[in-house]
Amino acid sequence: EVALRRQGAEGTTMRALAAHLGIGAASLYYHFPDRDALLAECLERELDGLVAAVEAAATAAGQAPARVEAILAAHVAFQLRWAGMAGRRHGRAGLAPLLESLPAARRRRLDQRQRAIVQALRGVLVAGAADGSLRVPDPTPTAFALLSLGEHAIAWVRPKGRLGLEALTALLVALGLRMISPSPPAGEGGGAAAG
Repeated sequence: EVALRRQGAEGTTMRALAAHLGIGAASLYYHFPDRDALLAECLERELDGLVAAVEAAATAAGQAPARVEAILAAHVAFQLRWAGMAGRRHGRAGLAPLLESLPAARRRRLDQRQRAIVQALRGVLVAGAADGSLRVPDPTPTAFALLSLGEHAIAWVRPKGRLGLEALTALLVALGLRMISPSPPAGEGGGAAAG
């Protein structure tokens, strides 16, 4: 995974990965038929970590807005890290081309992990709407909308520029929280809170 993070999937060959691990390329091919299979395995492990972080944030003590903030920060950081590693395929950046190229069984396993993330966030949104700390017109599409904030963020991140990883993550999390704030910031019109 370290080599993938440094060079991205397109810049990392199976031979280079084997050398990085100190094994022969044939040994790596014994376990993984190609680079996409290896990348998918790494992605599954990372998604397991993200699911654990999201579920921990969702069940943590505290107000719903703070729990949503923790979930969004973890999700956006994951998207930025993995979209960068997946690189560009067929002129498209991010995870979507990688996911589309996977066998159906592997896509289903990844889909289950992603559903767990949506359900955890949805639960926090429902709780926040019930206690009035969040404005959530409909929890399911709101959860999807919030999670989609990081999907194309890799196109905007500039590691040494104004929008580095941390700055962009903070911006997207702030935008997400603003979307579900029960009252708009001073000077802005607003809508009624909904549950």
